[in-house]
Amino acid sequence: MAEMLLKFAGFVHQVAEVDVSLTAESLFTTGGTPWATLKRWTISGDLLADNSAGIDAAAKALMDAYPAGATGDFSLTLPAGGNAVAVSALSADALGGIKVVRPPSFSGMANSGYVTTLPFSVELEGTFPLANVATALLSFSESLVFDGGGPLIAYLELVSGLPRAQRVRDATVYRATQSGQAVGLYAYPIRPAPRWPASLVRPPSREVISPRRDGDEYTDYTISWSYEFESAYPLSGIPNFWGI
Repeated sequence: MAEMLLKFAGFVHQVAEVDVSLTAESLFTTGGTPWATLKRWTISGDLLADNSAGIDAAAKALMDAYPAGATGDFSLTLPAGGNAVAVSALSADALGGIKVVRPPSFSGMANSGYVTTLPFSVELEGTFPLANVATALLSFSESLVFDGGGPLIAYLELVSGLPRAQRVRDATVYRATQSGQAVGLYAYPIRPAPRWPASLVRPPSREVISPRRDGDEYTDYTISWSYEFESAYPLSGIPNFWGI
């Protein structure tokens, strides 16, 4: 019967010589919707050799296999063939790949440390988006700010005595500003339309921010917008909600 093997990007561990643990954590958008699972693998064990030269060679091979930021598939092969579903994963399924986030750490130099044995640990991490998030929003916010519409009062400063209030205008222009920001997971979101298009007083202000790079992938496509309105009549409304 074939033995169980632990593999990362072509490097092979004997399962009897190492231990592996996997933790999984759900990631949520600011709206509370799950969009990905963050998985972390910790591999720990002991390098074994007949002498310190052998330990040194094994340590170098481990460091060469797990440099910081390296990516690759992670698998636990079963004796009967195939990979263990609970532990194995493909790097291509993770955003930016399954990567080394903590290169080999070594401890336990006392006694036979670095002579016939050397404890080590390595940590890998991968973010696995859910299947239905091709157009997902990671965050969305919008605000409406209103001012104007009432009388304009000005204060006249006198040579002596207190300033005197004067009604300069009976009515002022109603003004509103609609602004917001949205972040798309894999693509730039579509910005909302202006609330009162007939009352726009200048072309919209738009900002497009380059996405964040994660390995060979790009995510966090950010846009922001701002519209300014003026009207002789009251402007009323509420901001757009998430996804509308």
